[in-house]
Amino acid sequence: DIVGEVKLTTLARNQYCVVIDPVDKSGIPQFGMRELRKGEQSFFLKPGEKLKNGIQQVIVLSEYQSLLLQAREDYVEGYKTVSYTHLTLPTIPLVQSLVVAVS
Repeated sequence: DIVGEVKLTTLARNQYCVVIDPVDKSGIPQFGMRELRKGEQSFFLKPGEKLKNGIQQVIVLSEYQSLLLQAREDYVEGYKTVSYTHLTLPTIPLVQSLVVAVS
């Protein structure tokens, strides 16, 4: 019996998506978690997984641009929990471009 139909999600090199409630490698749903997937890849969403805001285009900054980020929640870096409210990335003239996924 066919229970349902799931479309193939395909990301190009300059695309990304955020999967809500991703299923881990052992098949266990990670409720409340998010997973960034960036292209070139194709995949089927597993039962319970959803895309937040669909497929998005990456934002490419020029060498003369900078980016101001604000954390929406604490995160773990290494062995410590970091609780930054603002992080500024200054213009770096040696970098030709920076690809950033903004959700």
